[in-house]
Amino acid sequence: MTGAPVALTTGGGSGTGAAVAGQLLDVGYRVAVTGRGERRLRPSPANSRIPAAC
Repeated sequence: MTGAPVALTTGGGSGTGAAVAGQLLDVGYRVAVTGRGERRLRPSPANSRIPAAC
């Protein structure tokens, strides 16, 4: 367990949610991302910065 802060980002499969998750990762947060569709949450070039565990 690290001392890094944790954030939950909803709607993180694309758009604003994905951008916010990326910014949080950049500043050292551990990020959990949720969304309505599993397909959007899977790794792709658009969200490749966000590690996935679908």
